[in-house]
Amino acid sequence: MQLIAEDECAFYLNEVPRAKAVDFHDFIKEINLPTNEKYYLLLDNAKIHRAIKVLLKKGRLPIKELLAQMNIDPLYLVAYCPQLNPVELIFNFLRSYVEEHEPRTFEELKHIIEK
Repeated sequence: MQLIAEDECAFYLNEVPRAKAVDFHDFIKEINLPTNEKYYLLLDNAKIHRAIKVLLKKGRLPIKELLAQMNIDPLYLVAYCPQLNPVELIFNFLRSYVEEHEPRTFEELKHIIEK
């Protein structure tokens, strides 16, 4: 996930595996930004990024409304266009790096990634 201010770029890591809409909602709420500035949030088209019904059932604001409250405009990537998603670039780099080193065990893989 990437938040962009006018003159800077900030990255926030969500470590919840297989995050659900409620997890994403909670993650967004934890981001502490001054509300006197405008922010943009770059998102892919995962269902949790556009969740409405499940959040309303849980008594929470839909993602778009929560972002608006925080002065954040969501910017959705074009569907099926991974080359525009920064995380895909990182995954491609990491995959190439790992393939180049040819780890044979989990421990070797871990060592290569931690370098």
